[in-house]
Amino acid sequence: MPLISLMLASLLQLATPINQATEDNNSLILWENLRHGMPKSEVQVLYPTYRATILNQCPVQVLSTYTKAKLRAVILVSTAKSQPCAEIVKRSLEEKYGYMPKIEHYNQQTLTIATSTSVSTGWIGREDRIWDVGGLRIILSTFPGVHSGYNVVYSIAPGSSAQTSR
Repeated sequence: MPLISLMLASLLQLATPINQATEDNNSLILWENLRHGMPKSEVQVLYPTYRATILNQCPVQVLSTYTKAKLRAVILVSTAKSQPCAEIVKRSLEEKYGYMPKIEHYNQQTLTIATSTSVSTGWIGREDRIWDVGGLRIILSTFPGVHSGYNVVYSIAPGSSAQTSR
């Protein structure tokens, strides 16, 4: 399984499961013009190429997850290995949602790659900064070292009034 697929799968485990859309969470804006519960067909019209530029300079792929063809979460995936964009996105989220997010670390390990001419060592893993604000859960995942990218996941916050119970 490709590394990006593994990273997205682990990020989605943090996103809150939603059983069905309700009137309350249908109006909740997840990101930009994407509302929770929006039909998949509307999302595809807004982002037919699955591409966007955030903060006027950082290209991202716009991915989404659905429950019964209704939007559940929006995932922005960096498309360029750009540490400046990861820092710009982090600062922007901190300014908007606060400077004290919950921080979690996953799969921290050292990777050594040997070739016939060199040996490289790098750190792989993931750091998540998590904000639960106004019914939203925003997760900024950064991948320092080898991947040096980032993802941002927007979903319903656990325990919010917008979340439906099981």
